[in-house]
Amino acid sequence: MEKMIVLYIFFNAVALLRGESPPDFSVSLCEVVPPPSSASVGIIDAKIWQGQEERGVEDGPREIRRLGIIDKIEDLGHEVNDYGAVDAGDESFGKEQQAKYRQYYEFTERLKSMVEKSVEENNFTVVLGGDHSLVYGAVSGSQPKGLIYVDAHSDINTPMTSCSDNIHGMPVAFLIKELAEYIPYHGQRVPPCLNANQVAYIALRDVDPLERTILDEFNIRTYDMSAVDRLGIDAVVAEILELLGDTDLHLSFDLDSLEPSITPCVGTPVLGGLTLREGIRIFELFKDKIIALDINEFNPRLAEKSGDCERTGLTGIRLVEALLGLERRGPLTSQELPKP
Repeated sequence: MEKMIVLYIFFNAVALLRGESPPDFSVSLCEVVPPPSSASVGIIDAKIWQGQEERGVEDGPREIRRLGIIDKIEDLGHEVNDYGAVDAGDESFGKEQQAKYRQYYEFTERLKSMVEKSVEENNFTVVLGGDHSLVYGAVSGSQPKGLIYVDAHSDINTPMTSCSDNIHGMPVAFLIKELAEYIPYHGQRVPPCLNANQVAYIALRDVDPLERTILDEFNIRTYDMSAVDRLGIDAVVAEILELLGDTDLHLSFDLDSLEPSITPCVGTPVLGGLTLREGIRIFELFKDKIIALDINEFNPRLAEKSGDCERTGLTGIRLVEALLGLERRGPLTSQELPKP
């Protein structure tokens, strides 16, 4: 809008200096042509921090909204439907196992229902996290044909293999049918919805030993950072699409998959991650193939210096824009080039 005002003042001033009539701005010089595939986009906040121990990650959705994600999506010509928040509350789930998982399953069920509603009513759904334990409910709700999991960590520990006992390191195990027998029941849980061959990882570089055992034993497709370096991100995505198909996929993106200098406000940063260009490219390549996306692990309270919070949040927004059609060469406009 500021650019539009500056252009308006500039061209009016030029016209007045020349003794001419001001140009007709009944249609904005900056009017952008909506993409041919304008969509309805549902947005849901998944306010959960209890999957790990650091408070503040539940504030990630609020900060991304403050930084303008809804306006950015609408600027691309899409309609946004806001479904509000699914909130896990302020209290820790505690250490007692049965109570802990009962509360987690209850949150998962509520998020699942909200995502189901959004997927039914929209072309595309965005879930804003929140820690990565949200993916259990998000994917259970979207019911995709495949899951692309972009993360420095595989998050496929079971409650029996986890050293930390943090649930955000386990949600993929809850989603995979072949691992159901390794998950303690602890009350009514949402049933797993994916086979092991419906999951593919990108950007792994911090995997626990027993997680590696699970990945190998169940032949789950993984592209760690060495594979990304060797093959290039375009080839990685092409192989994943060949494995999972090219429709009705769910993309789960942990901001710690990127190099920590790009997204400093994450709880478990790991050096040697994706560049921003590689991250954007992933989203561009999956455009029109995704029915739901979750962006997670943004913790505004971890900002150590001015600009850290904005850099992390705006990076998440930029990735969403790439998935929804923003072209790096610039937007199309309906206006002809003005002449003096």
